[in-house]
Amino acid sequence: MNFINTALTHFAAGGWISPAIAVLALYAYYLGFLVLFRLLRYNSICKKLKDFEFAFLDFAKRDSIKEISFEDAKKGFNLLRSDILHRVNSRLKLMAVFGTVLPLLGLLGTVSGMSIILGAIKDVDYIALGISKVLVTTQIGLSASMPVWVIILICRYFNQKFLVKFNACEVLILRSKTV
Repeated sequence: MNFINTALTHFAAGGWISPAIAVLALYAYYLGFLVLFRLLRYNSICKKLKDFEFAFLDFAKRDSIKEISFEDAKKGFNLLRSDILHRVNSRLKLMAVFGTVLPLLGLLGTVSGMSIILGAIKDVDYIALGISKVLVTTQIGLSASMPVWVIILICRYFNQKFLVKFNACEVLILRSKTV
């Protein structure tokens, strides 16, 4: 309970920028876990060739690929790969932007707080106390951005793992179409 009280005290000391950092961080975490769970699902589909083939045929029906010949299958795999990669990579890029912006928002809060404190120079003790309080927003921004970057790295790992499995399944299915 003491940790929560300390965290809330620091959060409140961050001033007006803390809620913006919190909302942006929560959205970035949401996106990250959404991408991560989607990649885990894609990886589980690629584990079994039957599941992969069923998912591919479902995609082919939705994409109006009527006859699954060798050329159509190649085209379908390329479409599916590009569709999945576009979705994953666009969200990862957005998360990278959030991971970059969060510390900058913290610095913005620090700079604006410093300008208020330095504008009211009367007491040296007041300045020291004020500086320690305004540095909290930088700490909050940096603390919020670190998990975003960790989630991005984990998602990139599972994305690469998915691509390897996807390509292996593609080769196996295309070989069966040529035989």
